[in-house]
Amino acid sequence: MIFRTIQESDHNMIRASFVETARKSAQCNGASPEFLSAMAMRAIETCKNATVLCDEDTPDEIIGWMIWDDPENVFWLAVKPRYQGQNFGRMLLSNAYVGIGFPTTSPVHVPVIVGHAQAWAGRMGIRLSPRPYMVTP
Repeated sequence: MIFRTIQESDHNMIRASFVETARKSAQCNGASPEFLSAMAMRAIETCKNATVLCDEDTPDEIIGWMIWDDPENVFWLAVKPRYQGQNFGRMLLSNAYVGIGFPTTSPVHVPVIVGHAQAWAGRMGIRLSPRPYMVTP
């Protein structure tokens, strides 16, 4: 597996993935797809770190991606459904927190919490805290 910086050619897939998933969250209830798409684009443009995880044999096939400013402010982490449950999310987090470890003493701020994210993070000792205004278009 390899990590690489998000490229412009990845933007449409990332925006679509964020919009599709975020619309299912309580925090985004009623938000238009256009607003959510703009929110994703603003994060791509303004967050300090944007990484995708790929198989080294097929670097154009994105397995998962993560956009974050620092260990306590993560815009989004996503793994494509067919790759979920194979520790790729943990690999993305480990790459982001290399040398400092997971932030287990303070919450990790995220704009939205969907599905099983809270339970998944909790298994690693990470506490998620919703902060929907952290990246607004």
